[in-house]
Amino acid sequence: MGTHTLARSAWLILGYLLFVIVWGAWVRISFSGNGCGDHWPLCGGEVVPTAPSLKTIIEFTHRLTSGLGLIAVGWLVWRIFKTTEAGHAARPAAVGCVGFILAEAALGAALVKFELVGQDDSVARGVVVALHLVNTLSFTAFGAMTAYRLEYPKAAPWTGRLALVLRLGLVGLVITGMTGAVTALGDTLFPVAPGESGDLLTRIREDATAGQHFLIRLRFIHPVIAALVALGIAWTAAWFVATARSPQVVRLARRLLGLLAVQVVLGVVTIALAAPAWLQLSHLLMAQLTWITFVVLGAAASDEKL
Repeated sequence: MGTHTLARSAWLILGYLLFVIVWGAWVRISFSGNGCGDHWPLCGGEVVPTAPSLKTIIEFTHRLTSGLGLIAVGWLVWRIFKTTEAGHAARPAAVGCVGFILAEAALGAALVKFELVGQDDSVARGVVVALHLVNTLSFTAFGAMTAYRLEYPKAAPWTGRLALVLRLGLVGLVITGMTGAVTALGDTLFPVAPGESGDLLTRIREDATAGQHFLIRLRFIHPVIAALVALGIAWTAAWFVATARSPQVVRLARRLLGLLAVQVVLGVVTIALAAPAWLQLSHLLMAQLTWITFVVLGAAASDEKL
């Protein structure tokens, strides 16, 4: 199996991991995180639940698909080390992907073992959910770099102004994701019916009222941060379009602008419709696609030495 075939396999595995991530969000939205009780890795004390409820099926499916994802990435790492020579840029990326998937399993186990699931609205759950999101971004970034470096193995370091721009973009997207994860948790635990609180400004004032739960009071932070970061990422993408000599970099930058536009629209509609489940899942998927595109764009731009 050549590196180009491996690259296609890596992109397919990354697509599968995105499905696992979205299904994990459905576990939260459907309050199925305690579907296996506080047992991990067993489900209700069983390897395979024999009389599962719907919540158990949802949670067990997430565990099963996550395990299959780990096996797939493990296979990919094995094939990469058999196919490529020492020092190949795909090797550390693949190892990093496995490491963060293992960390993801540990964070998932912590949520279950400490019962930070279901209706739990503690600060601890908010912190772990945010860390969960950061870890998810990490393994999808390493997964994307694995696939990209199998196609383009000659990596160049980030230097100068490019390094500053890319690092600021990554930090901004991570902070946006963390606040988004906490906001999504608040929307799940403290849902607002469409039109229940009148216009948006009225809802923001009510959410910020003293005495409200911290998840409610934090709800307005994510849209503000997301809007500011979106402007910065859009400027970065436009800069690449204007200055890049590589058609690939220009194509990726334009794709990033398109994904960003869709993501902003999804965010506005999600707020307007009081965060229905299907929009939360769509918003999460688009956030991951935007993140992956930015990561790959950064690698392509550094290779071009912008």
